[in-house]
Parts: sequence; C-alpha cells; structure tokens
Amino acid sequence: MSALQPFSRSPETEGLALRAQWDRTLDRSLVFRFRLDGPLGGLHLPEPLATPTFREKLWEDTCFEVFLGIPGQEMYWEWNFSPSGDWALFEFTEPRRRAALPPMPQTPDVSVRSYGPALTLEAAVDVNFSPTLAWALQTRSPIEASMTAVLKHERGTYSYWALKHAGEKPDFHRRESFILRV
Repeated sequence: MSALQPFSRSPETEGLALRAQWDRTLDRSLVFRFRLDGPLGGLHLPEPLATPTFREKLWEDTCFEVFLGIPGQEMYWEWNFSPSGDWALFEFTEPRRRAALPPMPQTPDVSVRSYGPALTLEAAVDVNFSPTLAWALQTRSPIEASMTAVLKHERGTYSYWALKHAGEKPDFHRRESFILRV
C-alpha cells in the first residue's frame, strides 16, 4: 500500500496514517483499498447504511476518492466512497468539466470495516460503463491514478490527503498528481 500525506500538518492530523492501493481484476473490474489508522475518535465518520446509493457531494464529509486517467488523454474519472457505503462516479472531459455518464451497469461493491484504531474501505467497481476504460483494462494499457481522501474532523475542519499534492492548495483534479500506474 502507498502512503497518503496530508496537504498540511495540523494537530488534527497528528497520529493519523492513511494508505491506499488499487488492483485490476480479470473481469474488467478495479478494486480500491484504503486503510486509515490512528485516533479515529477525532474524525466525523458517517455511519454505515443498510442500502448505500449514489450520492453527490460526498466530499463534504469524510470521503475516500480515486482519480483515473489514460496517459495522453484529458478525460478522467473520479470515484468517491463514503464510510457510509454511499458512492459517486464522475467523468470529466477535461479538468473539472464534468460529462454526462451513462447508467452504471453495476453498483460498486463497497465494504467498510472499523476495528480498534483502524478503518478499512474496499470498493470493487465494474468499468464497463466506459468503453475507453474497459479497453484499457482489457489490453493491459497503462492507467494513471491518484488516490486521495477528505477527512472531516469533529471540530468541523478538514484535512486533504493525497499520494502527491500538486499546487499551492489542495486540488485532487490536477493530472500531475496522478502518479500511480497500473
């Protein structure tokens, strides 16, 4: 797993550690894993829902995010996963310009476990909604990724975590931060 770093250190980020990884599967799916360790009592963690669903603006609370792009192409995708199990998927034709997505062929399978000072989130997603992404997986073409998180602290402040921060303020949409390749 790769370590994510907060955009800036603060008393709220002390003792927290966040790691992430992603894998391809043989059936044109991707699996994203996040592990958050430390004093979780200082975080606002949405309660797990019996029936998670698509929901926008998950980043207004604690949220784990994945950005994927094909090298040399402007388009990219963003997944958001809440500890509640809710999720969102967005396609962008260029930075921050959202495209309309066709209906998802399958709801992501999001699993959240909390034990002691650790929380894990694993999400398996089917990429068949996008011919471009499905083709990249099928042909084992390179895919660039950035794995990020927004942590909402109990005091109402936020910390922004990423494998790489590019820019003078937190901005997960910058392609320079898509540093993982699988």
